[in-house]
Amino acid sequence: MRKGKKIKQVICELALIMLLFLPLAGIGMNLYGNVTFDSAHITDFIGMAGSVNFSAFSYVYDYQMRKDDMVSPFYGYMTLGHYWYINNSYFLFNSINTLQTKIGRMHFVEGPGKFYHLFLSDSAGPFNGFSLRYKPNSFFTFKQDMLLLNDVNPRSLYYRCFTVHPLEGLSLSYEESILFMREFDPWYAFLMLPYPAIQVFRQEDPKSSWYQNINDNALVGFSANYTFGCSRIYSEFLADDLDMNAIFAPNKFQNPNKLAWLIGGETRLWNTNIAVEYAGATAYTFERSPNTPISYAYIAYPKYDKVDGNMLGYKYGENNDALKMQIVYPANFGDLSVSYERVRLGKRTPTIPWHGLIHTPEGTHWLDDSVVETRNILTLGMVVKWRNWSFKPFILYENIQNAELKKGFDTNNLSLSMYLKFNF
Repeated sequence: MRKGKKIKQVICELALIMLLFLPLAGIGMNLYGNVTFDSAHITDFIGMAGSVNFSAFSYVYDYQMRKDDMVSPFYGYMTLGHYWYINNSYFLFNSINTLQTKIGRMHFVEGPGKFYHLFLSDSAGPFNGFSLRYKPNSFFTFKQDMLLLNDVNPRSLYYRCFTVHPLEGLSLSYEESILFMREFDPWYAFLMLPYPAIQVFRQEDPKSSWYQNINDNALVGFSANYTFGCSRIYSEFLADDLDMNAIFAPNKFQNPNKLAWLIGGETRLWNTNIAVEYAGATAYTFERSPNTPISYAYIAYPKYDKVDGNMLGYKYGENNDALKMQIVYPANFGDLSVSYERVRLGKRTPTIPWHGLIHTPEGTHWLDDSVVETRNILTLGMVVKWRNWSFKPFILYENIQNAELKKGFDTNNLSLSMYLKFNF
């Protein structure tokens, strides 16, 4: 073996050993696990999480063995059906409060909401990517996320947010995202213009020298957050498509508006934390457009036929609304919590444009299906802390009326989840 090649091999072996044993040196490492009985909603897992800190740099990790309906591992006979899962594995650079960057595999969650997020939520799990947050002063904040999605084809999602803070406690944001079938796009990465404007410029005139035959999926929106004392109120709005005919040509064909919204608030009253949120989306929002591949849908896995747990943004997708209320009381031993959620769902087909209709339906549609599914979800929880241990039992009861949009088909689900964590 040549000397140079041998040196490279030694370096690679040392790097591999460092990566394998690096988590053992982490500060604040913890071991945790979750077991669920009689439920299809919560995943069973055991994991190890923590971080290794070097001044302004950190390595954050979270490794798991999971069991759910997503994967049937070929080695499952050795692991009781569990499979290896990387929940987090990224490098973090934090320069006081001015600049924060992350690169690796992580959860991307954006927006002011506590329970619901319109552009990016963690309902579909972590992704490989890059995240940057820049706050040069107390007036302005810039956020940029660049995700490589999990399917094998080149498929990426960029999100960015421009926020101003005109008054103490008040934040106003312009948000946008773009989904495209390439691994990297310098136009969207570096040009500080709205994503829809960049897209139109590139494809406006086929005779121009910079013309590109692209058909990317752009979303835009706004959000506001106001904090006062121990309370805050917030809202968020997303537009997939706006019907300009309603404004400029009311006598012409009215295209459907594809919109999503969120409004909520939380406060602390009599030593009790109370939070309420209402969110929803009109029909056809997040769906792919006609004459585009299935990969253009705003979902994580185009080949996964379920909506819940597959949306990149708002967890329930299109044609629904959701109301959630939560009360958390901090006791001496931990926290007691109770939450209630009511969700109404119509037909949802993110990979099938216009729900399979041949022609574009006229007018805006929202929960006007002949049958609507209604979910009532009640959750009771507790957090018990003792020394380095944390124990979190949860009981969930779910009543579903017209399940799977079948009139008169009602179901009831009851599950018990137990989460245990030990901090070193």
